[in-house]
Amino acid sequence: MRRTRLVCLAVCAALVVTACSSQVGGTAGADPAVAPPPELPAAELARAIATRLAGTTSARFQVDTATSLPALSAKSSLSGQFRRDAQGYWASAKISDATELVFTPGTLFVRPPAEAKLPADKPWVRVGATDTSEFAKQFQPVFAALQRAGQPPVELAATKLVRSEVQALNGLVPTRHYVLEVDLAAAAKAATDPDTRQGLLAELQLGATALAEELWVAAGNVPLRATSTLALPDRPQAVQVTTTYTDWDKPVQITPPPDSQLSPQPG
Repeated sequence: MRRTRLVCLAVCAALVVTACSSQVGGTAGADPAVAPPPELPAAELARAIATRLAGTTSARFQVDTATSLPALSAKSSLSGQFRRDAQGYWASAKISDATELVFTPGTLFVRPPAEAKLPADKPWVRVGATDTSEFAKQFQPVFAALQRAGQPPVELAATKLVRSEVQALNGLVPTRHYVLEVDLAAAAKAATDPDTRQGLLAELQLGATALAEELWVAAGNVPLRATSTLALPDRPQAVQVTTTYTDWDKPVQITPPPDSQLSPQPG
């Protein structure tokens, strides 16, 4: 049960980052010969993201999460691909513990690791957005993240630009590197979504006051890497999430499992 909750947290991190960051205007821009974009003030960057939230795009991503808290010390990795089209948000991903996931608009398919002991010919479980089983409730944060994907990220209301500079990512691709800081108290006050507000308040109760964010964008303001670091008074990197993007706007195939491979939700 605890592992499943950790999977949900990793998935939500990936969804929020890809759903919001992927909508910055432009087309894929990883050509070393193309100059990086000029600096945008935080407010203009926020508007650029908000106006592109309904855009059509696709990419592959890798999300690495490291957590160092008194009650939890863990690392997880999520790799996959996503597509946003007229029907909504689609994604497929694999967690480091071998859990596989497929998202289609309104439905999540989960393939748990072998320890779940599902039948070999029915290794998948379907979870609908309105399901109320105990198993399904663990994945409600995933659906909440998907529902928020069509809205401007609330953190932008409390984000300030610390600095930016031109930087060669991996020594090759010229990018605009942004260093940003989110005021958690202001973000919590501005949050209209109850789950988002609760999460921000929980971070404040741990002693955190700000979230440090970095973003590397190539020509066309296409994100290639993003990091978010939550610092506590005695733990400068209590939670760190690093997301890397590749293959922007290239076709991706995301296929849900057939009904013949579905097992009932575990009781």
